[in-house]
Amino acid sequence: MKQIYIRRYLFRLRDARQLVYSNRKQRDRRSLPSLRHRSP
Repeated sequence: MKQIYIRRYLFRLRDARQLVYSNRKQRDRRSLPSLRHRSP
């Protein structure tokens, strides 16, 4: 049973790291002038 809880905890930590990383990417895109929106 303990192994299952540990696995869930590790997965949650990984998901949290991915969310933080994606949020940082979005902030960088907002700060920098996005060429994608300007290009037709």
